[in-house]
Amino acid sequence: MLKDNLEQEIQTLLPLMKERQEEIEPLRQKLDNLDWKIVRESERYYPLRFFADGLSAYVYVFDNAAVFYAWAAAEQALLIRLGPTRLGNAVANNRGRYPNEKKLVEIARDEGIISRDIKRLANRLRKVRNNHVHYINIMWDQHDGEIRLRDMARSTGPKIVKEILETVPYNKQAETLALFKLMKDEVESSHMIRKRQIPYIPGEPPNLEGKRFRNIRIKQFADWIKEVDDAREQQKRFDYGIERKDALDCLQWSADLLAYLNFLSE
Repeated sequence: MLKDNLEQEIQTLLPLMKERQEEIEPLRQKLDNLDWKIVRESERYYPLRFFADGLSAYVYVFDNAAVFYAWAAAEQALLIRLGPTRLGNAVANNRGRYPNEKKLVEIARDEGIISRDIKRLANRLRKVRNNHVHYINIMWDQHDGEIRLRDMARSTGPKIVKEILETVPYNKQAETLALFKLMKDEVESSHMIRKRQIPYIPGEPPNLEGKRFRNIRIKQFADWIKEVDDAREQQKRFDYGIERKDALDCLQWSADLLAYLNFLSE
């Protein structure tokens, strides 16, 4: 039974996987043009290995893994370019601990390894990675949105019911009211949290930097949807999903950083 279900799932995903393969083909081509025997024996091995893993994860619809590998490739490249001497100094200045991701980017900029523009790109990649690896930030955001949607449904509920009764044809009113009630039931926070089995603590999110950046990404995604006027194209972009867009953007940013540091071709 499990085998049958898995084979059916694979067949269902094949068109989507082919679509994703086409999206990352220019990035895949950069790897295919390399002599991997030489790469395996060089400093390029780990950054390019992780980057290749990220491309594969994207094709196989593991978006969180694609984001993780995109940053892992960039992080390894930065560490290699930093080198043992400068890395040792950074560890010594950090009470014997390796610099965290944010500090690593700052050190790379201070040491002239990356430009100001590449630093901004690396930080975008790092922030998306943090939200996906520490998924509690995204869960917090989802719950926060559900709370706001619930409060809106409660406060405007009577008005919406009144408008339904005044504007919807009589033979459609019962169906419309039932749909509205279903929506209200779904956004009740206690119901959502209990159903999903995720603990929720009101207040600030675990990572404020991640929360701020997530808000920017959501706005950018919404703007991307609204760039087109055709309703069908808008729906297609909405269905595309922000996490898929996160993954594809992270792979492109990672490729740009690897090219800047001479691990990949331009």
